[in-house]
Amino acid sequence: MRDPGLKVGVQDDLILVMDRRTLFYAIFAKALDPLHLVLLRRRPGSDRELVARARDLAVAKAIEIGWIEEPDAPAHAKRSKPRQQRAGRKPAHGGKRQPAPSHGP
Repeated sequence: MRDPGLKVGVQDDLILVMDRRTLFYAIFAKALDPLHLVLLRRRPGSDRELVARARDLAVAKAIEIGWIEEPDAPAHAKRSKPRQQRAGRKPAHGGKRQPAPSHGP
């Protein structure tokens, strides 16, 4: 995805999107969720279309450098481990399946 006015760069753990003609910039960082970025700061103005284009370019760059997963990736590719294990927590049931309660006599 290319936009003739906007330039995308990576510095440390930030993605910067800039337009030197208008002095617009947007700074994005990784979110805890592997599918999103966080807009930390933008300047100047409030042109929603420009911010949306900047976000699209930042997401494309984040996918390119492996910071986030592609949103249309298969569900099994997105979650290789259960959420509780990824967060470093043990499942409440000790990692073993509990039998379903019996409602019979």
